[in-house]
Amino acid sequence: RGIVADDGEFCFGYANPIFNSVFGEAAAADAFLLVGAGGDHHFGSEQRRLIDPQARVIQIHRDPRQIGVGKIPSVSPAASHAATLHSLARILRNKPASARETWRKHICRKHAEQQAYWTSPARRTDVTGPGLHPVQLCSSLRRHWSHDVSIIVDVGDFANWPKAYFPAVLPGHFMDGGALGNLGGSVPLAIGSCFAQRNSPVWTFVGDGGFGYHAWDLSTAVEHRLPLKIIVGNDRAWKMRLQRKTFDADIGCNLPHIRYDRFAKLVGAKGFHVEHANDLDTVVDEFMNASGTCVLNVELAQQTGRPFMAL
Repeated sequence: RGIVADDGEFCFGYANPIFNSVFGEAAAADAFLLVGAGGDHHFGSEQRRLIDPQARVIQIHRDPRQIGVGKIPSVSPAASHAATLHSLARILRNKPASARETWRKHICRKHAEQQAYWTSPARRTDVTGPGLHPVQLCSSLRRHWSHDVSIIVDVGDFANWPKAYFPAVLPGHFMDGGALGNLGGSVPLAIGSCFAQRNSPVWTFVGDGGFGYHAWDLSTAVEHRLPLKIIVGNDRAWKMRLQRKTFDADIGCNLPHIRYDRFAKLVGAKGFHVEHANDLDTVVDEFMNASGTCVLNVELAQQTGRPFMAL
């Protein structure tokens, strides 16, 4: 993400129909071009499916061992990505663009509708019980976001919200830790990003369960005086929504109520804590203006669901 900017003109964000309503339209396409990518989850269950099973798939990959992984393509050149795309572009210049442009404008409208959804009064952020909604947090952080911010998101329900909310507009500035399947891995990945992006802010989003896996890595960030911003979504649970949706109850999903901002101070980082909407902007401002390694412990409501579940 970020090689082509998520600006709603030619790129439309995270390519998963569960977390990005725009890609619910993709099933209507009759042909797909996979460049440097495999089929994997794009051909998953009906709910997750990005590519229709009957659609023609053209897979371009420089590594022939990756061709056909997850789906046998209709056409599969093992060749340079750039050279093949340049050849296709030359061919398409001589073809009528009306159908392609009509399709692109349709997707652009869907993208604009999704962006309006985030700020619409209909975007419900009311919660049952104590804590904040992830969208309230993302909206507050957006006031400090700029194109050069590097964002690393972890695995888990909380991380799905910033993954869907924030765009990727520059190469190398957005990493989905979930693609690696390593819960909590966003913290060490963010530390590495600080070294790689010396002149760019680095934010990482991680749930309380994930943070427990690599929390001690904070000492490394402190040792090297890294300007890392870690946002911990603390709902005191392991993805309780999944069990409750299936069984109307959960077993063994509760986590202790830990103030991770206090743990941060223990290892020399700066800690911030917020649990009420009225305090959110003030605390976020203090968090963002602080120097060095900082941890923001955000008390979240449980059962906030996933992005676009209501769409």
